[in-house]
Amino acid sequence: MIRQFLLATCAFFGASTLASAQDLTAFDGPYAGASLGAASYDLEGLDDNASGFTFGGFIGYRALVSDNWVLGGEAFAHTETADERFTLRTAEITVEAEHSYGLDAHLGRAYGQNLYFASLGYGWTKYKTEYPDQLTGSYNDTEGGWRIGLGYERAFTTPWSLRVRGIYQDYDRDDRALRGHLDLAYRF
Repeated sequence: MIRQFLLATCAFFGASTLASAQDLTAFDGPYAGASLGAASYDLEGLDDNASGFTFGGFIGYRALVSDNWVLGGEAFAHTETADERFTLRTAEITVEAEHSYGLDAHLGRAYGQNLYFASLGYGWTKYKTEYPDQLTGSYNDTEGGWRIGLGYERAFTTPWSLRVRGIYQDYDRDDRALRGHLDLAYRF
């Protein structure tokens, strides 16, 4: 599901060309936006991945540092719908990712209205595990881990831009997540 999402959005952005004479101010200053995507979690002890959608928002600041290089920081918060159900003896147990939040640093290179960037950050995800009543009800857990990602952003008009990005997250335990996002950003 995430691979198809990333391929479709990359094909959409593939029509964009590398313009070098454009104004680069689209990638300088404060910005905020909305995000929609897919997430897949590889959780320790589960045979299948927990998959679902993710949506939320972000706010950040970027600066043109030199020779078209862009450096920035961003805070994000997302609601997650990824879940996995499995049976333990006769009891059905559900594990779901409820929301995630964190901070990312971005380093990128701008070519006209196009920005190619990498990100590194740390984020947390809150999980909820539901057991049948006879086993104890439910359990909440928040797990944190390092994130690394790659992305592409295209500025369409003065304040608006659209970006696509893929993010891999490695949690403190043996859990991992892979996310694909399509974001709409507004620069102030």
